[in-house]
This record gives sequence, structure tokens and C-alpha cells, in this order.
Amino acid sequence: MSIEFQVSGGLREAKLPRHPNPPRYCLERGPSSAQSLAVTDPLAPMRSGVSLSELLRDIIRLFQADLVVLEGDDIPLSDRALTPLAFVFYELCTNSVKYGALGQKDGTLQATSKIDGPRFEITWQEGGSFGATPSEGEAGFGSLMCERMLAVLRGTFHREVTPEQMTAWTHVLLSAAQED
Repeated sequence: MSIEFQVSGGLREAKLPRHPNPPRYCLERGPSSAQSLAVTDPLAPMRSGVSLSELLRDIIRLFQADLVVLEGDDIPLSDRALTPLAFVFYELCTNSVKYGALGQKDGTLQATSKIDGPRFEITWQEGGSFGATPSEGEAGFGSLMCERMLAVLRGTFHREVTPEQMTAWTHVLLSAAQED
């Protein structure tokens, strides 16, 4: 029997105190606090009916509360989609605090989603000053983990960084991501 862990329920119930410097606070305490709440009792009933916008809003809330979270199509997520998508959003937020928009006073962040036939696309776009860009063709550990997590949903992950912006695209099979 396989045991499924539900990330969204724990993140939605996170009661982290507000801090005057959210990005730094989240890097220092957020991951361990969120992780302790993220994995619920594997024998507890699964919580269902979480939408993509709810999941994204809950994860971004851990980093910075006042962002426009999601524009475009919203879907109810399947239980099996929660963990891979939560991982991808958490990875994007963490990198945004360290290198991107969430770590900059004038940074911008926009997440958009759309249904494109049998696939669901999420575009994460950050504006700001990104300085040096990674070498072409070299994927970091986080990008490789995002690719592997999304494989469960027959999905892909791709990211491009320029000195002015970072854009990441997540594509998943709609039937794998959407609640039945």
C-alpha cells in the first residue's frame, strides 16, 4: 500500500507570526516551520478540493503577503498533484527570496495559468535585477527536483533567466492535476 502525504492542509493551517522582514525570516525559520506542518498524519483522511490559487496563495503567504497570486484559469487540484506543485512553488519562492523579486524592494511577481487543450500551464514571471545569469544548459539542483516532481503529473519544468527577469513554465497533464 502506498502512503500519500498531503502538503496543502498543513500549509493552509500554518500560523507563522508576521515579521518585519518576511523574506529573511522565511529563509531562517519558514522552511522548518512549514515543513513541520506540511506532512500530516499519513493515516488521516486526505483533504480534497484545494484549488491551484489556494495552494499558491498559501505558499506565497509564507514569504510575502501582499502579492497578486494568480491570474487566469483556476482548477481544483487532485490529491496526487498537491505535493509536486507545492514543491515547485516553494522552490520558486525560495529562489525568489535569494536571487529574485521577493528579495528586492522593487521586484515584481506574476503567476498566470491557463488550460491549453489536455495540458495545464503555469507561468511564473519575476521582474527585477538578476545580475549574473546561470550558464546556458546547466540546470541546478532545484530545477532538476522540480522536473522530477512534475514527472508524476506527466509534466515539465523550464526556466529562463535574463538580467531583468526570470520566467519559469510548468506544464502538467490536466487530467493528472485536476480533481476527479
